[in-house]
Amino acid sequence: MIRNRNKNSSIIIEDSLQSYFFEHLDKFNRTLSNSLPIETIYYSSYVLNKYSSTANYFEKDQNGLRDKILGIKLLEVEQLSKAEKKAKLKDIGDTSLCLLGVFSESVNKKILDESYYAQVGISAYTKLNSIEPNYMDVPDFYRSLSAKYLSVVELLSVFTRDFFKTKTDNRILKVS
Repeated sequence: MIRNRNKNSSIIIEDSLQSYFFEHLDKFNRTLSNSLPIETIYYSSYVLNKYSSTANYFEKDQNGLRDKILGIKLLEVEQLSKAEKKAKLKDIGDTSLCLLGVFSESVNKKILDESYYAQVGISAYTKLNSIEPNYMDVPDFYRSLSAKYLSVVELLSVFTRDFFKTKTDNRILKVS
């Protein structure tokens, strides 16, 4: 990370957006009285990095981009092969986590409330755990993630509020 020494402005350059997210999520996590495991912080930084591209957050149809219909996708997953189930359940859980943690204000404009999206995400991770329980050699990782789902959403919300608050002296650039 490179910071401009001028007190009125700084430029943050990261080789990896995920490492930027990890560093800041970890910083916020350390302030919590009931902090989350480091693997959960790493996974959360992966989710933020993945959904920093709108191509991953939305889906395309004949009319362009639209929101993913997570509840229907969760029901349809039972008809898929094991490999397809893993990918879809991960996408459903990750999308709901990002939706509630980063874009929670958009949920307020929907007919369904936050608890619906939380239940969809928790269900997706719980089902994913029965297919692929380990992540980074952590047994029952997705079960643990589903149990701590609301805490992860809160951490992402705190990070997002801090990330997007207006600062004239902070510009973030991604260097490829």
